[in-house]
Amino acid sequence: MWALVQDGLHVHPFDLHPSGDDQLRRAGLNAARWTGWFENVVAVEVEGQEKFRSAHDHESALFYASDPPTIAEQLEMQQSLQAKTPPGLWRGSKRVGELLGSLWTDYSYQPVLRRSRHFDPLHGELPGTASQHRQLYDSMHEIGSTLPGVYCFPVAYPNLVVREVAPMALILTSPKQWTWEQYRDALLGGVAKLSETPKS
Repeated sequence: MWALVQDGLHVHPFDLHPSGDDQLRRAGLNAARWTGWFENVVAVEVEGQEKFRSAHDHESALFYASDPPTIAEQLEMQQSLQAKTPPGLWRGSKRVGELLGSLWTDYSYQPVLRRSRHFDPLHGELPGTASQHRQLYDSMHEIGSTLPGVYCFPVAYPNLVVREVAPMALILTSPKQWTWEQYRDALLGGVAKLSETPKS
């Protein structure tokens, strides 16, 4: 989302932000390529969450064979970790990949307060009461009874948006920006759409 907002590329439903610097678009990024990359990043995140949740299917931990590690081992570890970042999952133009890597560095290392000046996806209270949340989760479970689960990922975006990524992810604006009714309707509508998605 950071890359989309910085560049200014509009991809429905994320098409309500102002124009950006246009660097990624000039390098060849378009809505279709961004969507493919975005959905791949979400799928990898869901896969990682599912592996963690299942507890019996963990990836082997990365470790150094030498102590202290050799330069070659350190470079190999760095490449392995970078391949799992969103820019590392880009499959396309090398120039777009380089720009995404640069944006990832900016996003990762800038002070959190500066990054969250306008909208913060991670902090703040959810709308609604505990009782309303219990009812919401019961309704989501009923509507999404055919789904293996649902993962909700909050994103920094200046307008209220929800985007379904099959088979089991919802991407939505930071919950603290929604009223309870908006939040409830967005989640229930998203789960309903995921339930309707043909299973491949």
